[in-house]
Amino acid sequence: MEREITITVTDDEARLIEERVSAGEYNSAADYVHATVSTALSEAAFDIPGNVLRLLLEEDDADTSPDVDIDEAFAEVYRHIDELAAKRDGKS
Repeated sequence: MEREITITVTDDEARLIEERVSAGEYNSAADYVHATVSTALSEAAFDIPGNVLRLLLEEDDADTSPDVDIDEAFAEVYRHIDELAAKRDGKS
């Protein structure tokens, strides 16, 4: 259920919101405020201190590495473990 409310922000806060919307990070000021409130609620729900959740989300957004198939990733890890075990046992 959505409910419309009106908020007042400082000039600095308004500038920040406008910059984030202008940069294309959000479609509107309402989207920015909604995301901010949602993040605050998530932090409270999971008892995550300070900006940790926000930093993790920003880090994930900034990650440009390609997605990896989980089966391939584990297969590579197991191959590496086998190689290390072979070296340890003098079989390489």
